[in-house]
Amino acid sequence: MSELLATRSGLKLVTILFVLAVHCCTAVAQAPRLQVKVAAPEPEMVWRYARPGAPCASDDFSDVAVRPFLVNGARSGAYRVLWFAANSRGYFASETPGPERVAAEITLAQFERRPGCDRWVHSERYPGSTPASYNTGLWMAAPFTSDGTNVYALVHNEFHGEWTGDTRWCAQQDPGIYLPCDYWNLVSAFSTDAGRTFSLRQIRQNENVPAIAIAEPYAPDRALPHAVPQGMVAQSNMIERDGFVYVLAQQFGTTALVPANENGGVCLFRAALPLGPATTWQGWAGRDTGWIEMPASYPTAPRLPPCAKVLPGGFRFTWSYNPTLQQFIMIGTVSDPSYGSSCPAADSTVGDDTDMAFVYMTATADLAKGQFSIVTPQTCLLRINWLNGWGRSWPSKVGSAYPSLLDAASPTLKPNGGIDLNFQFSGAQPYLYYTRLNSYALTRNLRDRDVVRWKLSVAPAGTAASP
Repeated sequence: MSELLATRSGLKLVTILFVLAVHCCTAVAQAPRLQVKVAAPEPEMVWRYARPGAPCASDDFSDVAVRPFLVNGARSGAYRVLWFAANSRGYFASETPGPERVAAEITLAQFERRPGCDRWVHSERYPGSTPASYNTGLWMAAPFTSDGTNVYALVHNEFHGEWTGDTRWCAQQDPGIYLPCDYWNLVSAFSTDAGRTFSLRQIRQNENVPAIAIAEPYAPDRALPHAVPQGMVAQSNMIERDGFVYVLAQQFGTTALVPANENGGVCLFRAALPLGPATTWQGWAGRDTGWIEMPASYPTAPRLPPCAKVLPGGFRFTWSYNPTLQQFIMIGTVSDPSYGSSCPAADSTVGDDTDMAFVYMTATADLAKGQFSIVTPQTCLLRINWLNGWGRSWPSKVGSAYPSLLDAASPTLKPNGGIDLNFQFSGAQPYLYYTRLNSYALTRNLRDRDVVRWKLSVAPAGTAASP
């Protein structure tokens, strides 16, 4: 992504953290509060950076919340599982090893880079770049396919004015990250060959078309209480409902576009199915305005913002719909001092004074009207060492980042039948996937990061969880 990160030095800086949840089309009174718990003594390894032959390059590590999706196999009814789970410097194609499988046999237990280390997209160099090009720092973040052959992808994009070598874009030229000079948005890519190759949607070579972008031009060195990037960041995966796909993303705008106190909210976006190379997105601008088209080119002046805060708080890494309990569950990250005594630790390096955690919430929503109602309030799932408490300054700490909720049974959980190709659903025993940042004291390498998964149990609060 990914979200609020610095890749130049291998460190990541995060200024705002989050989590909330949403749900579609059920009455709040009928929705029970849910309890999500860790249901295993330790996590399982899904992808190991240090395994011989695993990384395609030294900077090939999992730098997004992992997103699997199914593409058609050579025989009818069989599929291959592809994954978005790599770094922006060279987005290497990933897949589940082994033969093609029918939907009921998919496990999501392991992935690997494709033979030959194929690159799905290429990021242009930061020096000499411009914000209007939307072509530097590309992370493939959210895939969606309706047929297993044509695959649409939202691609997180970062412009770093502090890395351009041009003080016109940022007075502070620095090898480290300087968030007030950052302009982050979303572009798109499309595959017509079942994910073998992707093409970015471009106006011309090295100039990408914005997909979900802030409706104002780049404005560096903003005077805000907290340094944050400008633009649309921290997007979720896509969820299909009633002829549209929906995604959540955090808006950070200048005061010319939105008041500073509105920058902490999450916005809702949608695109009509079927998705294609020319797909355009709309943003929910509020009850009085409704849906507004997103900018299709770089804005030269602030426009009416196609984005109204629909949820409080910060980032959304993942959302998943539970068909049995009829709620969405969302996983994210937040800080709370009360977690030290009430929440299990992700590993032995997480001290009792650590207040960062992976948390979950659930809610109901009428997505078409941008209306959300929380059912299960924010609840701690695992205490962690976040990115700002890991690395050279904390060499003994193991970090945790980019959580996602995934259920290998999702292809068979689609209501009213059919195969879910996009892992939108989850049941009683999903998994929490995340990037484990190995300790610097052990590896002396800030890029040594694995992907692990932790088995969970989901049940109505007050009932016994599944074994």
